[in-house]
Amino acid sequence: MTDKLPITLDAIIEKHRCFFLDASGVLYTDHGPVPGSLKAYRAAKAQGPVFITTNNSYCDPSIISDKFHKVGFEVAPEQVISSGSGLCLPELNKLIRGRDVWVFGYDTSHQYLHDAGCKSIVPAIEEAQTIVMMSTIKESPEQVFQSLKAYCKEHPTTPVICCNPDRFVQGKEGLHPVVGSVAERLEKELDRPLIWVGKPHANYGRLIRWMLTEQGVTFQPEETCFLDDNIENLTALKQQLGVTTCWVTETGLAKGKDQDALIAEVGVRPDYSIPAFGLE
Repeated sequence: MTDKLPITLDAIIEKHRCFFLDASGVLYTDHGPVPGSLKAYRAAKAQGPVFITTNNSYCDPSIISDKFHKVGFEVAPEQVISSGSGLCLPELNKLIRGRDVWVFGYDTSHQYLHDAGCKSIVPAIEEAQTIVMMSTIKESPEQVFQSLKAYCKEHPTTPVICCNPDRFVQGKEGLHPVVGSVAERLEKELDRPLIWVGKPHANYGRLIRWMLTEQGVTFQPEETCFLDDNIENLTALKQQLGVTTCWVTETGLAKGKDQDALIAEVGVRPDYSIPAFGLE
């Protein structure tokens, strides 16, 4: 058994008054919304505030909100706590504000840079004072990667920030790589660390606290449940924020894997586990 305590999704919702919900792998996959997730989301929202805690830095919160609305989820932009917003945290903002930034990704992520006060988003790597990796790209990805690596080797003091630590997400044909895997490769080939923001890093916990404070939300860890398909993220947010954790095992990264082996790997058992965030 991977459950610390036997529990149903209904019981989890009834026991808590605030919810942090991962997006990909919990609310939806590449197949669309998880069956029953809209009903579960509405039941959670009836209990108290619900926040979408995501490493999706490909789209800004207003775009993410709009996408949720199109499939029936009433998600406001201020409910979205995206790793891209971490660029506004003081320790990262000093590397963005007033600087020329080159973005590895698409213009759907540019609002994060504008919110963080960048001077401009430059079209060429050679013009960059800071490099930010926001999403994977489809146009000549290997060519762009090699150009990025060459520039970073020649300019070892130029900060490189990755706003999505996820290496893989669950797709229609199984797991597929996202920008975190590209950043990990760059880090290895440069043989120097990049700057990471997002789950499971400690700056994501600070981002949650900062955004809730900005919205005037009183954070009560003992009343909050965090649901994610990534057990490493659950372990980290438990340590950072003291929230209850619930592992969603059958709609994301853990699907088809040895769950006890994954628990042994991180060394911490989640408070609860459920197959899917869905109510019939």
